[in-house]
Amino acid sequence: MAKHYGQKHIEFPLAYQQKIQENIVANAQKTFCRTVEDHEEILAWLEANGYIAHSGEPQGFAESLWYAYHFEFGKLTEKQCEAVRKCIAREAEWAAQKEAKKAEWAKERENAEDVPEGRTVVTGLIIGEKLVDTQFGRTRKITVKDDRGFIVYGTIARAIEEKIIDEAINKDFTKAKFVGVRVTFTAAITPSDDDPKFGFYKRPTKAQII
Repeated sequence: MAKHYGQKHIEFPLAYQQKIQENIVANAQKTFCRTVEDHEEILAWLEANGYIAHSGEPQGFAESLWYAYHFEFGKLTEKQCEAVRKCIAREAEWAAQKEAKKAEWAKERENAEDVPEGRTVVTGLIIGEKLVDTQFGRTRKITVKDDRGFIVYGTIARAIEEKIIDEAINKDFTKAKFVGVRVTFTAAITPSDDDPKFGFYKRPTKAQII
């Protein structure tokens, strides 16, 4: 009787099918790398943004492409490649903008005056805000960039905090926005021990939004 060597007689059919799929994917990857000129940039982006470190279904655009390249098809379509190229270009633009902003901040810092010491009028822009739990309860802290370039950090004056919150309520905002508000107040300032352009303020008075 003739022997049959069909798949149903293979000892481990699932492993056999998996090996076939791996070979198909590997050959497709070779073709992809040979025919797509910028494949290195595309694959580098996939590894950086789509690598799946866990088991399960891929989530999101980058993970789906990464999974398709490594386990399903061994390639990306031209439309998928073009989408990745757009992502790469956009991220390069963001990186350039970030570097330009860092250079701008460095220039501003170079031209900034040192933090004065003692009771001083501060006039400038709120550039940071957060709630801090202290022994006296929850307190709102703000970081202010003075028009002279230096930066100070301290507890927000109640008059400023209440006005910003009241305006947010009147305008039906879900959250009061502190960053970007110009303020002025008089406070006792202490320069930082390790940064002449940064200091701390306390006991703010004559505070108002401008």
